[in-house]
Amino acid sequence: MGDENLLPLAHIVAVASCEPPRRLWHVPNTHPGYCPGCERKIEKTLLQFNGHDWHPECFRCSLCGQPFKNQGCVPKDDLILHNECYQQCFCERCAKCTELVSPKKAIQALGKIFHQKCFTCMRCGDQDATLNKFLTLYQFPYCNHCFEELSEYFPKCLHCKHVINPSQEKREFFFQGKKYFVHYPDCFKCVFCPEPLTTKNCCMYDNRLICRDCYDKGMAKICAHCNEPIFDQGAKMENIYWHSQHFVCSVCHQPLKPNTCVFRNGSLKCKSCSAEDRAKCSGCGKPVVEQGIHALGAVWHNECLRCQYCKKNVFKLRFSGIRNKPCCTECFMKLKSDGKIDKRGQLKIDHKHHHSSSSSSYSESSSSDSSDSGRRHSRHSSRHSRHRKH
Repeated sequence: MGDENLLPLAHIVAVASCEPPRRLWHVPNTHPGYCPGCERKIEKTLLQFNGHDWHPECFRCSLCGQPFKNQGCVPKDDLILHNECYQQCFCERCAKCTELVSPKKAIQALGKIFHQKCFTCMRCGDQDATLNKFLTLYQFPYCNHCFEELSEYFPKCLHCKHVINPSQEKREFFFQGKKYFVHYPDCFKCVFCPEPLTTKNCCMYDNRLICRDCYDKGMAKICAHCNEPIFDQGAKMENIYWHSQHFVCSVCHQPLKPNTCVFRNGSLKCKSCSAEDRAKCSGCGKPVVEQGIHALGAVWHNECLRCQYCKKNVFKLRFSGIRNKPCCTECFMKLKSDGKIDKRGQLKIDHKHHHSSSSSSYSESSSSDSSDSGRRHSRHSSRHSRHRKH
């Protein structure tokens, strides 16, 4: 990482110094009539406080050792203290400036106490933004804006995609030469099974954390649609696998079940759509869904294979083909006896009818040409006569 990438993380933290309090003097237990300050018997004037008898000159603060005079005295267990000395010993201090903090005006955060003015973002010093919402990094407060900028330099959890800052517990693992980070324990689990994970059996696919067993099972089943591994149950037909969301008809895109579809020529289709791809019957023109009959260079339904003359069904019977259509034996023999079948077994062509049709067509076209020529000659003559008049 270059120096320019380290600069956004750099921040000088000012550490305030604070002198520790002096050693406290604890009031010893003495018999009545004996001064705890000097532990001598009191002969003359005495002062009584907190169950003890004192020489007036020995009645001093446990911290500073100064007499109380007109100042207030605060007892604390076996201590006697001035008000100010009591605050120095027992009152809270700001975690940033180390000055005394009044409990009524303090802010408690990150297990510490701060003055309100001292609780600011460690990076930009913004107080208002930090008071509204703050995030912690190394137990220091940061405003939301600064934290997001710093987050660019920290790893993100593979499972929840949130930033893993150094103060959070995590797990790290390597897979196929790359390092991954995961929050622990909330995110450190396989997305497909409840088996416990360790850093040695972690795998990753499609930005998801997977245990080794689920990974191996998924890689053994490849979807025929997207060519990606299948980690969930998926669908299977004829030893071919699909993701559940990909097991749909390639034409109408309706969800399928293994017993309601056909996989042919690399395409998965429902039975209705696959029927359109089948060969069509030469008799009725509809698809042949079940096994049809191949005859005369075409496919037929059983019930459509009929004689073209008498319409008798010739399925499982002997028949002939005339002009690529079936003809039963009886009709064929009748045509043959009438001399309408040639030596090749095909229907003879009526040449007279064919010739007369051709002559008629020729006569019609000739007369049409003559009339067109006459009209052109008439138009030419009229134009010529007009020119002569002029």
